[in-house]
Amino acid sequence: MRNSKTLQIKLTPLEPYFLGGERIFEFVGGNRHYFIRSLNTPSQTTLFGVLRYLGIAKHSNDFTLSGEDVINIGKNSYALSDQSGSYGRIHKISPLYLLEGQDRYYIRAPFDHNLDAGVKQYMPWNNYSGEIQTVHGIRRYPLDYKAKAGIVDGWLCLSDKTIRDDLFTGITQTGVDKKNRKEAFFKREYKLLASGFSFTFFAEVDECFTCHNNTVVFLGQKKSPFTAESIKGPRVKEPDQPAILRKGFAYARSDVYIKGDIKDIYKNCLFICAQDRDFREFITIYSKGVRQLNRYKKNNLIKLISAGSVFWPNDYDAFKTAVDNPHASVAGFNQFYYEGAGQ
Repeated sequence: MRNSKTLQIKLTPLEPYFLGGERIFEFVGGNRHYFIRSLNTPSQTTLFGVLRYLGIAKHSNDFTLSGEDVINIGKNSYALSDQSGSYGRIHKISPLYLLEGQDRYYIRAPFDHNLDAGVKQYMPWNNYSGEIQTVHGIRRYPLDYKAKAGIVDGWLCLSDKTIRDDLFTGITQTGVDKKNRKEAFFKREYKLLASGFSFTFFAEVDECFTCHNNTVVFLGQKKSPFTAESIKGPRVKEPDQPAILRKGFAYARSDVYIKGDIKDIYKNCLFICAQDRDFREFITIYSKGVRQLNRYKKNNLIKLISAGSVFWPNDYDAFKTAVDNPHASVAGFNQFYYEGAGQ
């Protein structure tokens, strides 16, 4: 049994940042005018890449890994679709948190928050007595849901269960497509995280894992700079699960990867409030002699269930089995809160 320790990695943007993703642009007024929007938050694979980057002892000019680096962080880029990866002394990381100050942690707000109630503190729908017959059997729905109010898109503070929807601001810059200067322009929307906030996650690693501290990392398509601080010590601990769920419900704490058809998960639930999204894998090639521009390779396009999704499974144990994926959990995917201390 290997001795392990917990690290906390804190990422603070130094300026408005741009984090790319699949299908983040839209065309405006024709085929060549388009608007590109940054994602609000880094992906779990990006966080895993940050941890591996911090574990490299010395960055070589040809971008290859030394023997000690391979022992420390493994030889492979993380890929959801490839379970053969080796990650050295890294066991797993947590899902993403937002951190305000030193001790106020935020998670993606559960989608079942009752926006129609007009309150900023988490208040889930309660009256699930509505029933409807479907091809997959009886399904429940909350009578207190109002379609015009929509679904919450915010972050839940674990300390007092308040929900914030004002933590990200868009900043637009305009440019010209260099290949079509006379007829093409684009607008790129960068993101700015609210003052006093950082991104953070926790990592379980071997006791002898080497992690470099207080450096700058460059993330996303535009290589946006972030300070990266590694915090360790006996007091470093991931926050406990909050009591936010009613008995029998499951909340997706992180994005969820399902090997099969996502619809198979949905149709085996009495109720779901979920979103899915496209996710493109990128892998880094460390082989010697590969040019820097060719080191980053697009991989599979994957459909993920978004963090914040809420489920009421028909069969609780079967649901847990269906979403359990040890390889995905290494990078903080497929993490759920179950039951809680609710009603």
